[in-house]
Amino acid sequence: MRIFSFRDYGFYMVLGLLIIAGIGYRGYQSWAASQTGGVEIIKAGEGFDEPLQEAEEIIDEPGEIVIHVAGGVNYPGVYSFREGARVVDAVEKAGGFNDEALQEGVNLAALLYDGSQVYIPLEGEDYIPPVETSGSSNGKININTASQEELEKLPGIGPARAGAILRDREENGPYRSPEEITRVSGIGEKTLENIKDMIVF
Repeated sequence: MRIFSFRDYGFYMVLGLLIIAGIGYRGYQSWAASQTGGVEIIKAGEGFDEPLQEAEEIIDEPGEIVIHVAGGVNYPGVYSFREGARVVDAVEKAGGFNDEALQEGVNLAALLYDGSQVYIPLEGEDYIPPVETSGSSNGKININTASQEELEKLPGIGPARAGAILRDREENGPYRSPEEITRVSGIGEKTLENIKDMIVF
C-alpha cells in the first residue's frame, strides 16, 4: 500500500482548487449570459480589424432664392426665400397687400424664381388682368393666356422657350405689344418676325 507524502497532498490540493475555479468561472459565464438574454457582449475594439464608424444622414435641403417684391405691398424690398416658395409667400413676407393693391390681378400660386421681381399692380394702373379662357382666338395664340402646349405650336418656340415665356409672364405681367416678347431670353427680332402674325394680346 502506497503512503501519500506531503508533496502528494499538495499536488492534489492544487489540482482540486483549479477544478473548483474552472467550475466557478463556467458558472459565472452562464449566469452573465442569462442576464443579457443570451447575447454575448463584445467590448469595443475586440474582434474587429477596423473601428466602427457612425453613418451620417445626408439631408438634401432646398436652396435659397432672392426675390424683389414691389408695387402694392406694405414693405417693398428684396427678400430671401427657400426654393419652392410662391407669390403668396412673397406678399406675406412684404407685409401683405396695401390699400392700393389690385389683388385680383395677382396669381398667388405662381412659383418664385431666383433673381426675379414680383410686382403687385396698383389700382388705376393700365393693367390687363389674366383671363381663364383658352389661349387661342380665331386660330391665333393669345400670348398672355396660352398654355405651354399652345405656345410650342408657334414656329421657333420649343419647350424651353415656351417655359421661359410662362415664367416671364408670371414674373413681369402680361405682354402689351409684340416687342415686349423680346424681353424673354432666347427670343430675338427674327423669332418675333416669325410669330407676330400668329399671336394676339
